[in-house]
Amino acid sequence: MNGAICLQSQTLQVLNNKETVNAHEPQFTDNLAYIEFLMAEVLLWLAHAYLRLKQIDHFGQLASKVAFLKIPAGIQSRRELEDYIHDLAEKRADAEKVASAAGVKLRLNELADEYRLDGFSRKVLQLVLAAGNSMEFMAVYQECDIDLWDAGMRRSDLEIGIILSILCNDYREQMRCRAVFAIDQPLLKHELVQLSGRHVSFLRNDVELHERVSRFCLDDHNVYDTDLLCINSEWPTIKLSQVVLAEDLKADLVRYCESFLANNKNGTGLSESFGYGAGLTCLFYGLSGTGKTMLAHGLANHLGCQLFSVNIGSLQHADISFEDAMQYIFREARLAGGIVFLDECDDLFRDDSHESRTFLIEVEKAECITILATNKTIKMDPALDRRISLKIPFTLPSEEERLSIWQALLPKGMQYDGDVDLKELAEKYHFTGGLIKNSLLIAGGNAMVKKGMAGNKITIQAAEIHNAARHQAKSMFDLGATGKLSSPQEKLANLDIRRVDQEKLQAVARLIPEIHQTKEGFCGLISTENKRVGVDCACGVAAEAGLMVRQFSLSRLFAKDISEDDRPIDPFTQKRTSLLEYVFTERPGQQEIIILEDDSLLLQEFICNQNKKAESYTNWPRFKELLHDFRGVLFVVTGPLPGLSVPIEFSFHVSLSYPAEDHQITTWKRYFPHLSDHELVEIVEQFPMYTQEISLVVKQGGIAARLAGTTQPDYDLIVNMANRLRGKKTMPFLFGSPGVDG
Repeated sequence: MNGAICLQSQTLQVLNNKETVNAHEPQFTDNLAYIEFLMAEVLLWLAHAYLRLKQIDHFGQLASKVAFLKIPAGIQSRRELEDYIHDLAEKRADAEKVASAAGVKLRLNELADEYRLDGFSRKVLQLVLAAGNSMEFMAVYQECDIDLWDAGMRRSDLEIGIILSILCNDYREQMRCRAVFAIDQPLLKHELVQLSGRHVSFLRNDVELHERVSRFCLDDHNVYDTDLLCINSEWPTIKLSQVVLAEDLKADLVRYCESFLANNKNGTGLSESFGYGAGLTCLFYGLSGTGKTMLAHGLANHLGCQLFSVNIGSLQHADISFEDAMQYIFREARLAGGIVFLDECDDLFRDDSHESRTFLIEVEKAECITILATNKTIKMDPALDRRISLKIPFTLPSEEERLSIWQALLPKGMQYDGDVDLKELAEKYHFTGGLIKNSLLIAGGNAMVKKGMAGNKITIQAAEIHNAARHQAKSMFDLGATGKLSSPQEKLANLDIRRVDQEKLQAVARLIPEIHQTKEGFCGLISTENKRVGVDCACGVAAEAGLMVRQFSLSRLFAKDISEDDRPIDPFTQKRTSLLEYVFTERPGQQEIIILEDDSLLLQEFICNQNKKAESYTNWPRFKELLHDFRGVLFVVTGPLPGLSVPIEFSFHVSLSYPAEDHQITTWKRYFPHLSDHELVEIVEQFPMYTQEISLVVKQGGIAARLAGTTQPDYDLIVNMANRLRGKKTMPFLFGSPGVDG
């Protein structure tokens, strides 16, 4: 028996005096008083079942034979006992309401409400609890040595058939109520009870209360199994306000969690509609030190929930199976109304892995808040992906967010010296919250040694923080290699390109959501005379798709003269890597388009295999491999590729043409209406240009004209400026129909 308890004499005296009991209103001042009452009530159920099975209707003259049943004095018949039990149940129900309203935690009652147990299932739980925790019950139960219950055997276990015979009045009721032991019903579905034995007859299986459920009912939350030391339970003290995260993400998370808890508390949980998988599962993913664990703690504190956490990676070295750990932590969270936090849970994301299958089984039954956290790039099992309700990316904080973190993480009992400029710290050190925390711990520790006091607080000076921060910078995510980051707004329709090119690029933009979903990857190539226009087109695709852009110089990716200290740090391995490898590292967080600007026309040389220059760039084969394996969206913008074969690694190529000739003429005419049509045709024929190039010629020509004392440039001056911009070019001049793009 698990932690067997004895009924206090006061309770027995109450139940042994019929008139006292009938006049007495039960009062549950604490959970133990409640359990005592429940155990005594179960004794009456057992007595009634014994009398029924022995067919004893009146037992006034058989008092000595039934004395072991501890039937209250004054009761002379089975019918009177039945009425007495019914009356006692009503009084108990009223007392439960009074106690709950007074804030008394009646654990078995809470358990029944939490798992939405019907009346009969609740009785089963109460009966099995008595079998494991009441010596008085077991003593009486073993005395009930009747033929129907295996005569001659002093039983210590309860079989399904015995439970049904105790709680049901006839065979029809037993057959109807046996359904509570079905595997899809709460008692077994949520593992509140366990069946042991492999009998052919369903009714011969033994029923035991799960040890943790038993301890919960007794209000015993101690852990006695040393194998479970890897699982931590705590009431976090971190406040949600200390967590620096985009306010809309934080607000969404809090709102969803509060709604989930409120619905469960009010008995309107979604499990009644869906039957399973109605828990709230969140994924926190992103670089180490960006606040995933802190948010889990802050959320639990805000919601007033206990946090049950385990580092999945540590389970490999623990003396407990993955299945047992998952069953335990989810059961604990459900019993305590807590939150499950699983850190470093990368193994859960592998398709159809043992860990993934085990986790899915538990999370389906959980009906609690579950938070998964990972530092790594994730490729998720689709079955798990469908069960994640909310995904929150953790990226490197902005300068404003870093300032908030420097303010929020100042240790208690400490203050910044007057020479500390938090804005300077936020601007100078592009740190994650974890690195800021480490810097403050080191600086604060040094300040405590020096004991620079101001009032009752220890003062941290700027020099100490900068020294600590420089130390942290050696292991930080290398922002110096991240290239130019932007959020384009200019759509493709507003760009000065031909309609046919615009439509091709818009088709790519429409395809991007599917590419991100399937993770098949997309590498596009834009060739053009004006690489700035090509970059604008790639940015236009990003604007159409609502994505950020990260832009790099292609020649820098292949540069060989980068020192080791200048090599970027891989955000996951925290090791130095080449810029080429760094650019193609998939990052969690907001999806983005990578643009590689071929400013030195390396791509043409690679394609043509002009080794005089290309031989110094030995990474071309690796570049092709990375293009082939890339799972994001990338554009390379290069110069014209006349007659060259585009590498197969590029899934899309557009060679941007100049705007239609009539469009160019119209643009020139708008600026220089004094020029003749013949002069305009000659300018366009010699100098095909994009609108932005025409604007530059107009600006410089206007300045030159004013310097020469004229109001506007003439034909010769415009040609001179165009020559300076582009150098004279000739090309076949074929007009399309007026107003129609070629």
